[in-house]
Amino acid sequence: MLKALKNSDMNIELVMYDGESNVEKQLSQIELMVSQRMDMILLNAVSFTACERVLKTARDNNIPVVTVISEVSNQEDCVSFVGPDQYDVGTMQAQALARRMSSGGNIFVLEDTPATAIQIARSRAYRDVLATYPDINMIDIQCAHGKEDEAYIIIRNQLRQEGCDITGVLAQNDSMALGAARAARDNGGQGSLLIVGADGTNTAIDAVETGALLATVSTDAAPLAASVTECVEGILLGNPVDTAYITPSIVIS
Repeated sequence: MLKALKNSDMNIELVMYDGESNVEKQLSQIELMVSQRMDMILLNAVSFTACERVLKTARDNNIPVVTVISEVSNQEDCVSFVGPDQYDVGTMQAQALARRMSSGGNIFVLEDTPATAIQIARSRAYRDVLATYPDINMIDIQCAHGKEDEAYIIIRNQLRQEGCDITGVLAQNDSMALGAARAARDNGGQGSLLIVGADGTNTAIDAVETGALLATVSTDAAPLAASVTECVEGILLGNPVDTAYITPSIVIS
């Protein structure tokens, strides 16, 4: 996406900030961008609800905001959204795991950072899909904040419990899925624990090929980059743009 914007004919200067999954830090960064009178803000929001006030401030200062990958609760204060349908991503994940577990079993869920659009939508999708599989139980949900090491510790501790009967793991991103796979391997059960991630990172795709992961759901970066560029150029030129550019996702298994 960044490469596509840098190659735009419009000579766009990019200023990047990393919120580091910290709500207060990201809010301060948005306030700074507003005070600097940026021409536009591209936002991958850390929180679904916490950005309401600062996004209204951006709108009141005529600074267009485009949310990318993660929507926000006051999406109406933003010009557009570019990214996957996160509920669909969660649905694809849950269906990929449930179909493999057709005879039943127990699923452990590793959630991403709480109150993000990804966590909310994918968790809802898991519940909806698994409600149609009465022989599959969601036995526990824990937050690993999207981090591999946290996921490793959580799943390692679960697997070491006497009588552990986890069949599968739904991880809301590939980092946590890889942490779960590492825990299974260190516990002597690589391949026996069915793990599904999301994001389609190269490392996760390699893990699918070796059998460490059952599947990952990938959102193609090329359409995402093209849609962001189209939206940004349209706004800067004063042309009408769509309120949403939904990019496709696929299951890699």
